[in-house]
Amino acid sequence: MNLSVNVGTDVPLTRAYRDESGLGLRLAALLARHQEELAARMYRYHFDPDWVSHWKIVGVAEESQSFFEGKFLMPLLRLLIEFLKTHNDSLLCIYLDERLRYAPHRESWSRRAEFHKHLVSKDFEQIAELGAAADLDLQALRELWDGIHSSLLSQAGTKGQITLLGVGDCLLNEVRVFLPARARSQDLALDMRCAYFSATAGGLDPAEILGVITNSKVDLLSFSFFSYMGLPKYVQLMEHCDRMQQDEIDAGISQLMLIVSTFLLQVRSSTQIPFLLHTVCGLPLRRWRQLLPGLPHLTSRQRYVIKALNKDLLELAAGIENCLIVDEEAIVGRNGGLRRCGRQVALQRRFKGLFHTAYFGDHLARVYLDYAAAFARLRKAKALCIDFDNTLWRGVMADENVEHWPERQKLLIQLRDSGMLLVALSKNSENSIRWEEMTLKAEDFVLRKISWNTKVQSLKEAAQSLNLGVDSFVVVDDSAQERALIANELPGVVCLDSEDEATWRQLQWLLQFPNTQQTEEARNRTQLYREQAERQQAMAATVDYPQMMASLNLWYRFGKAESGQINRMCELIARTNQFNTTTIRYTKQDLLQLKESPGVHLFTAELGDRFGSLGLTAVVILRERQEGGAPGILIDSFVMSCRAMGFGLEDQLLNEIKLFSRKLGGGGIVGRYIQTDRNSPCAQLFSRNGFMPVNETDFAWDGQLDQEIRAVPWLHRQS
Repeated sequence: MNLSVNVGTDVPLTRAYRDESGLGLRLAALLARHQEELAARMYRYHFDPDWVSHWKIVGVAEESQSFFEGKFLMPLLRLLIEFLKTHNDSLLCIYLDERLRYAPHRESWSRRAEFHKHLVSKDFEQIAELGAAADLDLQALRELWDGIHSSLLSQAGTKGQITLLGVGDCLLNEVRVFLPARARSQDLALDMRCAYFSATAGGLDPAEILGVITNSKVDLLSFSFFSYMGLPKYVQLMEHCDRMQQDEIDAGISQLMLIVSTFLLQVRSSTQIPFLLHTVCGLPLRRWRQLLPGLPHLTSRQRYVIKALNKDLLELAAGIENCLIVDEEAIVGRNGGLRRCGRQVALQRRFKGLFHTAYFGDHLARVYLDYAAAFARLRKAKALCIDFDNTLWRGVMADENVEHWPERQKLLIQLRDSGMLLVALSKNSENSIRWEEMTLKAEDFVLRKISWNTKVQSLKEAAQSLNLGVDSFVVVDDSAQERALIANELPGVVCLDSEDEATWRQLQWLLQFPNTQQTEEARNRTQLYREQAERQQAMAATVDYPQMMASLNLWYRFGKAESGQINRMCELIARTNQFNTTTIRYTKQDLLQLKESPGVHLFTAELGDRFGSLGLTAVVILRERQEGGAPGILIDSFVMSCRAMGFGLEDQLLNEIKLFSRKLGGGGIVGRYIQTDRNSPCAQLFSRNGFMPVNETDFAWDGQLDQEIRAVPWLHRQS
């Protein structure tokens, strides 16, 4: 029996569910007959004090057994019964989300699966006992039961795992009801967790959000400030604005925006995680405005408040890096208006539960999924490989006049200026391309693979020339055949259909992902990588390694970090995974504080050769330490761009650190290497430079002065 939810972002949340044997209906009848008995049994182990204490379940001590049976367990059974009778997937989604209400929300997925496996099995034991008495097929019943709960027991997805933290009020719970099922339909494992910004919870300090981010992996952050009881000031303004003076309303709007902007900017100062920022639509409607069609949805003053807040929110978002908009008004407009979106999926008066899930939650979930799926596809992107005919223009340029799509070409220029590398990937003849017609120019591309070679071969050559892994490449092509060939031969490459408008929306969103940056370094990245490709060609023409290195006229600069370098340092630390000894992700604020901290030394290095400068390519963070009364240094972080690898710069920088330690008094140096799945290129850094292992992570250099510190012969220091 297939119980997997099969949904898409552009279709209603429905499922193909067949109960040909009638087992589901018989189970529904069994549950209906024994609801109260089952709820009492389930209470004993769901809320056993030892179980609650072991899993640190919150919100249990304050309530009675009758509350849990009447408001949680009985409604849970009613939802399941109704789902089995109607096959309505929306009810299944609410049922599965309700099982999270008293669960260890902040544990890992595997730990939560362990929690649910125990309770789901215990629940089945009770049902099996009743089912045996009713002569049900227990093996088939177990398959049905496990199928219903499969998403709680396994969260696997073939296209990656995304964790989203929603900050706001219970509207985000309603999004969480539907989002996991929609994500699974696209083989995306999406874990949504919620932190509440509510009147009843006493508000929310930005420090709490930053604490969650620090202690667990979070990929996306969403913020909904103006719905339900999110901000008491907003609730008060919407309830009383019809009796307020205009200047009072405007003052209230200004106060709200000050709260929101202060909160967001505090969070943004410590993380580059993309924001999904909700605008305002006015939901939920007050009871009578929801029920009576004759009443307008909102008063004129309420509409004024919403319009003013939305204007200010859009302006605020435009000034915050990596901030995407969840346009609530547009979503409501596409889905039948406020009343239709505000209708409850499962009426509280019927199910008598704590949930009040509205259809609006599902409409929001579709938008969330679009953003999350784009992030999952593009978060590793460094190079965009662009087809030409019927991608940048309509038609075949070699055969005819073509109709250009300048907006697509302008977007690609924006992405290039934000650090994306553009690679021309066209089966064509170079002299057939009429560059003078195009918004994009030849020099905008780091490489031009315009030939009759297979695109797979051209991609392999591009990866080698740019020294990038294939999982850094995104192909944008109109040919389904070409995309299929690339996906088969190079499965790490992301392939996007240029004829699908969703592709261009996702590329627009890429401007708000952390792998694009609005820095001078990002704007110069195309030139830097073009020079890198030229180096590869120059190096391939020589045989003797020292001679090959000497032919490049390599030079470097090394010195204390300057304030104007902080943005680039932050970008390098955030983006670098391969040559990063500890992968500590220091933020801009962290670096500014470290720069002023006594006993901490921030260094940067620049590498260049006869082709030009590679820019700021390395960051080293040193901390002074005392060991046995002698001064010493800990190499806290050693981060180097992958484009600087292979030139010996890392070894020369260790020589510089050794010389610096002598200036401080000649103490020893400890280099720290914390292994990850991606930083093996720096695994031998310390051992090959005279450092001896101390433990699993630390390597020591004793600072003896009797040996000359040998420089890398082909690297010359510039002041």
